[in-house]
Amino acid sequence: MPPVSPRRSTPRNPDREKLDLRRVRSSSDRDLSVNLRRPTDSLAGCVWLPRLVDKARHAQAGTLHSDFVTPFCHPLATDGAFLSHFELSREEFLDAMVTAGGSDEAVARWFAARPQSSTERIAAWNELAPHIGKPGYPMHRGFQWMLKRLYGGTPPDPRVTSAFTAIAFDEGYLDELAPPARVSSGK
Repeated sequence: MPPVSPRRSTPRNPDREKLDLRRVRSSSDRDLSVNLRRPTDSLAGCVWLPRLVDKARHAQAGTLHSDFVTPFCHPLATDGAFLSHFELSREEFLDAMVTAGGSDEAVARWFAARPQSSTERIAAWNELAPHIGKPGYPMHRGFQWMLKRLYGGTPPDPRVTSAFTAIAFDEGYLDELAPPARVSSGK
């Protein structure tokens, strides 16, 4: 397995960011979960929403892990795919977090009340999201870039085939999301 290069993420133009990203803690550890819920967890019946809520809370508190600063609500990251799918802007989402007081229940009510968050659209997202980064799905090129940047171009595990499985690998629960193939004894 090729060596894993440490992740580095810094905003290109911090003056353009609404949040004070100078307060973001830096860390050299590999615990990237930083109290983020898993991509497959749901709120208002929608996967990824709880993770985005957690990242927004961390960003607002100045505790967003440095590895998440650049991809937070970035149009070419999973956050951006989520926002685009539901016709949301970063500002609209963050404003809703503030207005809702950041509680899961209030965010869920706000999200579910939006016409762009219909049951059909949520179901379509829940079907699409676990495949983001795979060939033929959104963000495939970005996923390939990430593999090159973080893992020398080769996935660290053959089960890392999407954004969701890459997160599961990084956060230590890949075996739960994509159990290893059983090896036949050949008998």
